[in-house]
Amino acid sequence: MTPVQANKWIEENMLPFYPPGDLKVDGKLIEKKPTPTITQKKETK
Repeated sequence: MTPVQANKWIEENMLPFYPPGDLKVDGKLIEKKPTPTITQKKETK
């Protein structure tokens, strides 16, 4: 299986059940802490 084929397989077979950010330990969903967002200040002229 090539890397491209492996990525396609993951996309089709794993991601529907384990989407990115969906973490489970012992079958229980682990809540992710919200990540802080960085806001950029607009430069005024």
